[in-house]
Amino acid sequence: MIDKKELMEWMHENGGEILYDKLHEGIFTGYVTFTPERANDFLESNTHNRKLGLKKQIPQIKKDIQKGKWDDNIAKINIAKDGTISDGQNRLYSCVSTGKNIRTLVTYGVEPKAQLSTDRKGQRTLADDLEIAQFKDARSVAAIGRIEYLRSNGIKLSSIIKDGSVSSDVPDREIYDFIMENAGDIREKTKKVEKVYRGLCGLRVNKKVISVLVIEFDEINQEDAKAFWDKLKQAIPGETNDPVLVLKTRIVKMAEENKGTKINDGLQAALIIKAWNCYMKGEKIKKLTYRMGGVNPEQFPEIYNPYTYEEAEA
Repeated sequence: MIDKKELMEWMHENGGEILYDKLHEGIFTGYVTFTPERANDFLESNTHNRKLGLKKQIPQIKKDIQKGKWDDNIAKINIAKDGTISDGQNRLYSCVSTGKNIRTLVTYGVEPKAQLSTDRKGQRTLADDLEIAQFKDARSVAAIGRIEYLRSNGIKLSSIIKDGSVSSDVPDREIYDFIMENAGDIREKTKKVEKVYRGLCGLRVNKKVISVLVIEFDEINQEDAKAFWDKLKQAIPGETNDPVLVLKTRIVKMAEENKGTKINDGLQAALIIKAWNCYMKGEKIKKLTYRMGGVNPEQFPEIYNPYTYEEAEA
């Protein structure tokens, strides 16, 4: 971790001063001249951060440093009180890779959680925050966490699947807190979704559809849900009256007819739900259809749950 005493010595170089925060004990700020060696020492403490901005941020910073446009840059490097970097990794990396000194402000002693509200500017995503929090498959966890947040707040299944903007007004921080409070459950659901999706990815079923329905079916009955998805994965398309095999044939046909274009989420979900309902009722069918538009559009299907003798609200 970063040596606090050594950092203070660097701040005092060349008559430099240290500014102490009177409202927050242990926090102080000062200018530091970073040599590539010093910057590299700091980067060894870069243990809780998002990925380096190798495509956008770093090339621009390196260009500024090489052209001499980095004199006393006022953007701070923040060091948490546990000694880890919470903001500034791209600048330090650029210092090392250019081999040139930079002088910049450094603040030491901030709370680790302050990283969540640092350097937002529309750049850091929910997945970035989860990656910082040491979540594996952060993007998948973010997607499942968002779905679970909406479900827990009573948003209908059809809205979650069909309305891409349904969660746009919900701050990422609110969803982040929800994920942290329910981390174990969301991790398990993410694993199940990923397993099913990997088995079906060749069918071009949209991941959001799979994510929502894996969770919904699993809550009805885990054994039934596993059997349904396994059968769909292994089924051979063809003439049959088995609802899962009919679904497989329909999905394959849609993928062939829509090469290069995204298949509608609502259509995919409705067909899968209809097949599930017939599968759970033991019904035989010859074809699967869903009328989305026209004068008399079909109502989005509800999910059949034989164990409560009710149909889950969609």
